[in-house]
Amino acid sequence: MNLRKDKSEKTKKLIFEAAFKIIREEGFSELSANKIAQVASVSKGVIFHHFSQMDDLYLFMLDTLILQFEEDLDPTAFKSFKGYIEYTGKYTMQLLDEAPEIVTTLFYFILQSNHKEEYKTRIKNLFENSFTAWSEKMTHFFNLKLTPAKLKNIVRVIDLYFIGLSVHYLTFKDKKMYLNITKKFGTMLTQAIEEGEK
Repeated sequence: MNLRKDKSEKTKKLIFEAAFKIIREEGFSELSANKIAQVASVSKGVIFHHFSQMDDLYLFMLDTLILQFEEDLDPTAFKSFKGYIEYTGKYTMQLLDEAPEIVTTLFYFILQSNHKEEYKTRIKNLFENSFTAWSEKMTHFFNLKLTPAKLKNIVRVIDLYFIGLSVHYLTFKDKKMYLNITKKFGTMLTQAIEEGEK
């Protein structure tokens, strides 16, 4: 049973990686079951065995991206809030340099959510769950008793900043400037939080 599950997970990963390869090399408009089957060296039947329709694959990709971000950017792995912000800036820019298709895929889903209610619901749920998890993990950064609502607002401000950073960095590619701005952002946000609680 476990061997079958392992094989299934490996095949899903193969399909997932093929989809990202296509997006990276040819763009989202070229993504299709035929193309994925060709790149992954599997049949279309194998794809539809694991994902009953292409939207299921897209949603799996979205879920996987969010879970990867949560794992890579876990606040409990950092001693200071400013250090966490600076690392997240470096991580974001490195991701945009090495695998811009990951971020552009996330933007694609956000844009599609205007037309597909299932995408909108999934994205809202994923974001809300992430905001809640991250806000709970950030309490150790502050010698303050911040309410859950304030912590969640802090996470939303951080999220807004890094979405904006992604757009700017994809456009201008000035790593030195954006690392400097991210450092200042971390300092300003820390001061605002601490002063707001005095």
